Amino acid sequence: MRKKGFTFTELMVWAVLFALFIILASDVFFWAKKSLAAVRRLDNFSDLRLSAFRIGEELSYGVRILFPPPDNKTYHQLVFRNNRNEIVVIFIDISGKLILIDAEKFRLGDVQGRRVLSDQAIEFGVERPDSHLVKFHVKIQDERKVEFVLANAVKMRNTDINEPW
Repeated sequence: MRKKGFTFTELMVWAVLFALFIILASDVFFWAKKSLAAVRRLDNFSDLRLSAFRIGEELSYGVRILFPPPDNKTYHQLVFRNNRNEIVVIFIDISGKLILIDAEKFRLGDVQGRRVLSDQAIEFGVERPDSHLVKFHVKIQDERKVEFVLANAVKMRNTDINEPW
């Protein structure tokens, strides 16, 4: 008469197979987590690059820079007039969003009067070494507190000389 059950060898084979399956599955989850982190970093870089592009694009329509003065100091907002003689302001609000406000459209209640350029900005710096050059940098921070910075400069050829009003 034969007893039903498993031998010790059979149990060991099943335990080894189960352990191999768990190791392979954990590798899959590990690499999936790494891939997700890489995608988030790419999203941060994309957000940063897009915000710098939008600032440069808006500055390309600038005809007069009202603030900051050309003293080569770092300021945290940018105010200028565009080619439609509207005042445009770029700054970081209290919720950490890089905001562009077109004052005329904002005053009239137009949705395009206030645009978010970046959702995760922690710093926006602007320098003016001379009356036509504007240097700026945008710094963002991800959920792991890693900071990313993008700096750019725009030489504005069609601007008025910024003399006091």
